[in-house]
Amino acid sequence: MTANIVSTRMANALFSNAKMNATVGAVLGGELSPVAVVLDRYAQSYGGLWVGGKATLTDMTIGFVPNGLNKMMHQNGDDLRFEIPLTAVHGVSVRKAFVTNIVDIAVDGGQFSFRCYGAKDFAAEIRRGARL
Repeated sequence: MTANIVSTRMANALFSNAKMNATVGAVLGGELSPVAVVLDRYAQSYGGLWVGGKATLTDMTIGFVPNGLNKMMHQNGDDLRFEIPLTAVHGVSVRKAFVTNIVDIAVDGGQFSFRCYGAKDFAAEIRRGARL
């Protein structure tokens, strides 16, 4: 059965395992470059790094894939993605944040977070799809 796309958003998803690509780090001055130090401190403070890409809601799943730049900028950039069956979603909430609000999706064993414009409307669409 093919899933039908309900809605998409350009988004940034939070990944606890996101790390700057070593090649990019070398260009920016190595592991101790100011950029690398700031990113490392940010990741420690906020539980990971925000990765740019696209969130897609279908009639069966909510997913995220990184864009080309973020695939290149992060170690294992292709792996910074998720796809969650809507049947596994237990809750959807929106947190106020600077510029774009954050959508938190609760599932067994954890949470997935992403930020986007129109977060409240997108969260409502996810809730409808997950029948919450």
